[in-house]
Amino acid sequence: MIKFKNTKLSPNNKKAYTLIELSITILIISLLMAGVFSFATGSINDAKYVLTNQRISEIYKSMGTYLMVNKRLPCPASILTSKISDANYGEEVGAGVGCQGAGVYKSSTNANLFFGGVPIKALNLSSEYAEDGYGNKLNYIIDRRFTYNFINTGSTADPGPSFGTVDFTSMANVIIAKEKQANGTFSISADNAIFALSSAGANGLGGFNAENGLQNSLSTESEEVENQITGFNNSVSPPTATFDNIFIVNSFGSDNFDDIVFYKTRIDFVGEFLASNLIFCKGSDDMVTAGFTKRSLYYGQYLYADAQCPNDVGSMGGYTKVIKIMRCSYNGEWSWVLLTCP
Repeated sequence: MIKFKNTKLSPNNKKAYTLIELSITILIISLLMAGVFSFATGSINDAKYVLTNQRISEIYKSMGTYLMVNKRLPCPASILTSKISDANYGEEVGAGVGCQGAGVYKSSTNANLFFGGVPIKALNLSSEYAEDGYGNKLNYIIDRRFTYNFINTGSTADPGPSFGTVDFTSMANVIIAKEKQANGTFSISADNAIFALSSAGANGLGGFNAENGLQNSLSTESEEVENQITGFNNSVSPPTATFDNIFIVNSFGSDNFDDIVFYKTRIDFVGEFLASNLIFCKGSDDMVTAGFTKRSLYYGQYLYADAQCPNDVGSMGGYTKVIKIMRCSYNGEWSWVLLTCP
């Protein structure tokens, strides 16, 4: 008969965990939980970053559609409204007449630069497109000369400002997009952008809360400070705020900078939305010297000299009079079709 040995421990043989073993176990569990939490937080922030850029991309597409229909870009909406309590949340302010109105601010350093929220109603977008993925409003900054109503021209008088009439020389330094390199120097990504969309990023510093329309605490990061809007003055018309035309797109080597900035030039709009018909060529005094009447025309239109060339030119067995011709080109400059008389 097989006998089994009784292995039951006596009370004196029971083994307990020491405080050191318990401490190590708790530490390991804590580290694992911290890692899981950190990973989850990072994944959530990544998703919010992607969502912010997706919304910005859709806003830009809607701006292109708006431009083709209205032949201008929209003014900002009020930055101060609440998505919870304000019926005019996302409503364009000062449409087509200079973007003047409550909650939209003129730059203290540039008379053409205006700031506010995304005009989602004009762009036919739902309310969530007024904000980034972090619950703060997207800032919309635009040179208002590109928001004025389109005016057809062919007369000797220049039309007022509109999307295509701003000459290229005066577009320099409209909105400057910069990147800070790791060595502390700045490089320019663009110096003639006509609008920008910006998000205060994950830290939300300097952004405007979508629920109450109030500005969050300000950032002290030097590059984020450059992107912030401060110094609001509502006692003047139009209201003003402290911001210039420089926006930082990236700050390499910074652990704190997390702003998201998106911008486009007029040429970007023209190329991506086939808006070349809005490009304008301005009449000049040089036209008169060359034998033309001073006129301003749009892309693709021809300007004919006032007088025919003095000599007949044979053509297909007959004779015809010819005149000098200029054409408004894609870049807003006049090009010669026929420069001199034969």
